[in-house]
Amino acid sequence: MKRLFPILAFLFSSTVLGGSFTISSPGATNCRATFINGRSGKTLANFGEVNFVRSGYYYGEIRGLLDFEALADSMRQVVNDSGSVTWDSAIVGLTHYNVTAPDDSIYVSVYKVIRAWEEGLGDGALGSGKDTCGACWDSANAVGYSGCSGTAADWGTDGCDNTGNDRSSTRETFGSHADSILVHDGISTGTTVDFYISGSTVTDTLGEGLILIPVDYGDPSPPANNPCIATFYSDDYTTIASRQPKITVYYTPSGGGEELHRRRRMLLGDSQ
Repeated sequence: MKRLFPILAFLFSSTVLGGSFTISSPGATNCRATFINGRSGKTLANFGEVNFVRSGYYYGEIRGLLDFEALADSMRQVVNDSGSVTWDSAIVGLTHYNVTAPDDSIYVSVYKVIRAWEEGLGDGALGSGKDTCGACWDSANAVGYSGCSGTAADWGTDGCDNTGNDRSSTRETFGSHADSILVHDGISTGTTVDFYISGSTVTDTLGEGLILIPVDYGDPSPPANNPCIATFYSDDYTTIASRQPKITVYYTPSGGGEELHRRRRMLLGDSQ
């Protein structure tokens, strides 16, 4: 659910000397997360108020949407404190809930979103008007009844799939890290799964956020009658706040000294 947040509702870790900061819980004030479903009968459904975000396939592709609304303010504070900086990279941490798949594994990649979207108010059941508010497979912002906010806007291609005006065509990563992350049933519930974000996307304050797209299921194509879904906790999960999405951003202040440059090289996987 989209909410207003106080500017100081983020956690800084070693802001000047350590070259990184983390935006973490309470994530509901800093983050918006939902998913869109391409299954017939669900393409108009919004999931903005459910406790999880998904990526996978079940009678249609499922894609997660994620954004950290406190990021720009956090970055401005770093610049105010440190002066000119280079934004090196970021790690988005999503807490694993479960995997449902024929071979119990799925690969997920992250892309930068370039079209504005609304998190929405729905639970996906299409049982009330609010279930047609916000992002869905067909729209970046559906306004299906009078209580919806914002202006109606479609994706350029259904599923946020137009690489000219919906999302980037480039999978996010940095250094030697993989650009698709394996999520499998051997990962315990509550474990953080990391996704790697490039410095250029951080510099752009993530654009309009990130989309999690399934890219491989271990089989050439997923069977339509079996779910192949990776599920993570969203900003609306409040039972254990530390399981909400978080992002750690790494940067190098100009003239920051050899220690910061050493840490930067380590982060980027450079042994030099």
